[in-house]
Amino acid sequence: MTTVSNIFSDKTISNLRSLEKLEIDVPAFFQKRDIFGEGYIYLIHLRSLNVGTCDNLIINTKIFEYMPLLTHILFDITCNIHITAGGHRSLKNIRQFYVHRLVDTLLPFLRDLINELKLTPIETLSFRNTFEDSFDDHYYPWNLISRKLQNSSLKHLLMTENKLGESFPLSKLDPPPPSLQSLNLSSNKLKKFAIDLGNIRNLSLQNNNPGGFLRTLSYKLLNESSSLEFIDLSANSIETLTFKLFKGQPNLKYINLSLNKLNRVTFGMSRLNNLRYLDLSSNNFTTLDEKAMVMFDEQSKNTFFTVNLRKNALQCTCNTLTFLKWISKSKVDLLLNDKCILGDACTVVSFYPLDSIIQQLQKECNAYAYLVIALSISLVVTFAVLILALVFKYRWKLRNMFYLAKSKHYSYKASTDDGEYTYDAFISYSDDDRSFVLKDFIANLEIQGMLNYACTNETFYQAKR
Repeated sequence: MTTVSNIFSDKTISNLRSLEKLEIDVPAFFQKRDIFGEGYIYLIHLRSLNVGTCDNLIINTKIFEYMPLLTHILFDITCNIHITAGGHRSLKNIRQFYVHRLVDTLLPFLRDLINELKLTPIETLSFRNTFEDSFDDHYYPWNLISRKLQNSSLKHLLMTENKLGESFPLSKLDPPPPSLQSLNLSSNKLKKFAIDLGNIRNLSLQNNNPGGFLRTLSYKLLNESSSLEFIDLSANSIETLTFKLFKGQPNLKYINLSLNKLNRVTFGMSRLNNLRYLDLSSNNFTTLDEKAMVMFDEQSKNTFFTVNLRKNALQCTCNTLTFLKWISKSKVDLLLNDKCILGDACTVVSFYPLDSIIQQLQKECNAYAYLVIALSISLVVTFAVLILALVFKYRWKLRNMFYLAKSKHYSYKASTDDGEYTYDAFISYSDDDRSFVLKDFIANLEIQGMLNYACTNETFYQAKR
């Protein structure tokens, strides 16, 4: 590899016939002349060109005509380029094309570039720090690129470190080119993203901000099964994920959810029979719940399954004892920290040997359980005694309140009997005696009493006569 900061005669460089990679700056004053002259024709091993500083570098039909074997071109961040009609002729063997800046990112300039590249055997296309976030409804870089390259040989598309937060409207995105296998959209400030994955096998959404979106929706737009094998959702400030996030992706082998804010496994993993690696490192896990442990055990039955839980504040407490026992017997390949945190949240102890930690916690937890039971019983007894004492102290007041409430609940209708009687009587009785008073006592008093009264009067009148 040779680095050149000043343009010199191509005859000089023609002697470097074993050169495979060239890094060169192109000063502005030199761009009006032939930059890569006839001497480059002798560099039969030159495959890679890295252009550093340049200003409005024009890619035309002749710029790389003496570098016919060139397969890899990278234009650095300080290089602005523009391509003219027919520029693909000087890129006839290009496979990898890396762009930082276009002379202008307006639609015509990007369209010119894509129109020329689609006529090349390009396999990797990268736009790093190329686009701003001001796009109108008709200018979405993804749609232009995917639409123009539908029949190309493009396999890998990188659009990283841009400002594409608002340029991926869910209902207006074109499907990817059928040949596309890898899509990297890292560091684009994306809040929403969902497309038809097509034949994409590798999708990277690292360092964006789709946490709110992925809480209820998936990055996969259609219901059909996809070919996706690798998904990177790391560093996205994700707190929770929808259960259906990985549905319809049976070929998934690697899931990267590291550097987020997860503390529970809320996503499903059914039918992910090929999943081998789940990265949950650098999150907020202190333990795993029962559902997650069962799900991971089921996954380990299908294939050798690894879960990375490193750089999580895992705890060794009574509350996590079930999790610790699971670790000791599970067939899942677990990657853990060397230490765990005790119940006081301050003391850190070695995770190994794990069996001794489990035994120690079982003793402590049993003693704690007995103490909790004893305190609970004492509390219940104390509370019962207190209630009984209050009931006894205020028994008459409570009884009064009871009968008052009962009388309101069981309101009796006043008698509608308008008959005339010789005597009036008031009877006071408890509710328990109500049946006796109404059925026996009153009947005896009114009927038998009247008979006795009549007999008495008859005797009196006879005696008087």
